Amino acid sequence: AVGAEYLVRGQVDAAVRSALPGLNPDARIATKGILLRQVIGGSLDSLSVDSSSLTITSKSQGNASVTLSDVDVDLSHISLHKPYQTDTVAASGTISWQQVGELAAVSHPKLKGVTLQAKRTGTSAQDPGSIQASVSLLGLSGEAEITPSLGSDGSLILTITSTRMGGNDLGVDVATGQDSMLSYIGLDSPQITVPAKSLPPGLRPTSVIVTSDGLRLSLAGSRVNLGQL
Repeated sequence: AVGAEYLVRGQVDAAVRSALPGLNPDARIATKGILLRQVIGGSLDSLSVDSSSLTITSKSQGNASVTLSDVDVDLSHISLHKPYQTDTVAASGTISWQQVGELAAVSHPKLKGVTLQAKRTGTSAQDPGSIQASVSLLGLSGEAEITPSLGSDGSLILTITSTRMGGNDLGVDVATGQDSMLSYIGLDSPQITVPAKSLPPGLRPTSVIVTSDGLRLSLAGSRVNLGQL
């Protein structure tokens, strides 16, 4: 019985890695309870994954991928058969500043080349912190302070709250007139929206917090097919 349980645990580990091909090889996969009985029933009661990274590929967005670092995932009632459906998913991970900039540039091409970094780290979903954006074009430099939030559709919204261009502090003036920084980089609104289309169906962001390494996202979902990640 002990040998069979050990064998089953190895098979479960292999199945999870097959279902999540973007999972880093260093990932630690943990389960609860005796697995023999669960495997016979064709599903696991619960599963947790702790990994340094997880790459999520969106089939609907031309196989565009996003890599999350410092990943924690908790799942419940996971099918051991393709497409590896799970009842609930709760996950968190960090998107690097470079990737945040790249995602923003997909929807707003004129943002390509803008550098992002933490200005003030956040403490909670209610206090997400702020981002500093820097740009240099034609010898003229500009900076902006940005606050992240989530839209009702799960999109990531970056709201420009203040700007500075060429040493001129515009405070909270984020007007889109001809002489504003927003006009300078080709934006007609202080809000930059990154659509949630890059995430697989069933997963939605629930919070976003500024960290020194990037944006820390919390995600939740139900009836998610792990084979789509």
